Amino acid sequence: MKRLRWLTSLAIGLAAIVAVALVAERKYPAGPKDIVALTVDAETTWQAVEDQLDGSLQPWVLKHWAWRAKKDNRQPHPGHYRLRHKESTLAMYRRVTLGYEDAIRVRLRGYQSTDAALEDIASHFPHEKSAFSEALQDFPDLVLMPNTYDMYWSSSPTKVFQRLAREYDSFWDESRKMKAMALSLEPSEVVVLASLVQAESKILSDMATVASLYLTRLARGMKLESDPTVIFAVMDREPGHEKIRRVSRAMTKLDHPYNTYQINGLPPKPLATVDSHIIDLVLDARPGEYLFMCADPDRPGHHNFAKTHGGHILNKLKYVAWLNGQGIYR
Repeated sequence: MKRLRWLTSLAIGLAAIVAVALVAERKYPAGPKDIVALTVDAETTWQAVEDQLDGSLQPWVLKHWAWRAKKDNRQPHPGHYRLRHKESTLAMYRRVTLGYEDAIRVRLRGYQSTDAALEDIASHFPHEKSAFSEALQDFPDLVLMPNTYDMYWSSSPTKVFQRLAREYDSFWDESRKMKAMALSLEPSEVVVLASLVQAESKILSDMATVASLYLTRLARGMKLESDPTVIFAVMDREPGHEKIRRVSRAMTKLDHPYNTYQINGLPPKPLATVDSHIIDLVLDARPGEYLFMCADPDRPGHHNFAKTHGGHILNKLKYVAWLNGQGIYR
């Protein structure tokens, strides 16, 4: 009789173990979507996890997690997880408790100010923009390159910038470094010059000529006299200044480290984030004969280029007449 009771208890115990194992390895449909997103921060409890996933995963999944978490004395690990319907209950549980999170896609757009770029970056992570601004101080030479990056949601601002720094360093391979050297420019100076080019024109064919013109002026020791740098300087000095559609003579006299009407050479930093293809365009440019440029009123977005100051004055008079005719005085 005792032997029978012992065998019965053993059978029940084995059945329980098998049942738990089957539940753990069972794959549960994630509901109407094949992938369910789960975001866990440092204060997220299992109840909060259950609330997030309620209606997205089968109830058995959440019940099993609650049982196993209590047994293992584990808490959900901060991170962003994409739970797939092909995963077993145990696999999902282990990922959430061990921090095997999925990467998120962080898109850094081109032609943004540093402040706007930091706000864009911060929107993907559980940190305030101020935390990124503070961390950036430890990366004085970092250039924010527009691209789409795979990163982890739980990354600290420092780790985010470390990743961006590695990407920037890898962009500057030996081929690009040699091209920069041929232009007598450091890689960082090429990026600054590219930021001026992209601010001056959005037409690729025009950009190439603008880049050549700037290189020519640099080679001859002439001030760049780039209007976008004046606009940047004015807006930096007066953040509430209205949109500038016409650069005045008074603006060009502003004492500012970015105003290329006043300083020699290039500004200290890029005016905005610069797309890699514009950097490559500058690297492939060479000094030419043009020294002056002025917006072409007959071809919006294009410029009229001149080799002499006299030719430039004629182009400028035409453009000024158009501005006056449009009632644009500032």
